[in-house]
Amino acid sequence: MTDDSKKQLEAVFEKEGFTSEELSGVLGRNEATLCVWRKEGMGPPWVKLGKKYHYPVSGVLAWITANTHPGGPLIRERFVSLLPTEETIAHLKRVQAERKARKAKKAGE
Repeated sequence: MTDDSKKQLEAVFEKEGFTSEELSGVLGRNEATLCVWRKEGMGPPWVKLGKKYHYPVSGVLAWITANTHPGGPLIRERFVSLLPTEETIAHLKRVQAERKARKAKKAGE
């Protein structure tokens, strides 16, 4: 594989995949756990390009789907409690609109 083709592949994975650092944040696991999973043949599919590991989004989503188990009512209740309320969403939209207006005003000055 030439250096140019490696760079092209890296560019694709940067757009359509996760680095180990990004995936560890998404999954709530540290990078050492991902390393153990790779060595033991567990975890989401990965590709090694040079010294970096890349995880295609489609593979990660398939792995998550395959490893998702139905939770009991307590788990569902906790998850639902983490979802933003309509009031919170409205507040965030107002804040976003105010920031946009300030930015537009600043650009016009």
